[in-house]
Amino acid sequence: MTKGKEQKIRVLKVFLLVLVCVFLVAFASPNANVNSYHYKNMSIYERQDVSLVFESRDELDKYLLKFNDNDNTKTMIKDLERFDEEYFKENILVLVNASSTSSDVDYNITSVNLENEVLTICLTSKGPTRVSHDMTFWNIFIEYKKVELKETVVIKDGRNISYNK
Repeated sequence: MTKGKEQKIRVLKVFLLVLVCVFLVAFASPNANVNSYHYKNMSIYERQDVSLVFESRDELDKYLLKFNDNDNTKTMIKDLERFDEEYFKENILVLVNASSTSSDVDYNITSVNLENEVLTICLTSKGPTRVSHDMTFWNIFIEYKKVELKETVVIKDGRNISYNK
């Protein structure tokens, strides 16, 4: 193979590598460090901006009884069936109820950190520049390994919004 051809192949390989990296970054989940599930509801079943920790399927089922029978909650309840007793042997499920002045706004989980038995969850809002003003509540469920917790702290857009266990 000629030197010119080898150089073209090398340039093509570097280009493809860069392209793959750009593609991976562009389509990476903003919640990459945890598995989370976001459900939009038009009404709230706990006080707004609260966090709850479920350590068993039974606890989760009792909480889900509070929801009415609409399409949003049917989807959420169906999706949450995956969290059975086997899941809860080694994991917990953390719920963050986050309110928003607009249904156009969702939240990214920017970090989840455990220190001194305090689980800190940081959220940032995302949405278009112009939004509706129809007040929405998000139920954000976060998978986490089973740990001893004193409390959970949720920080939304730089503000502390809850201290709960």
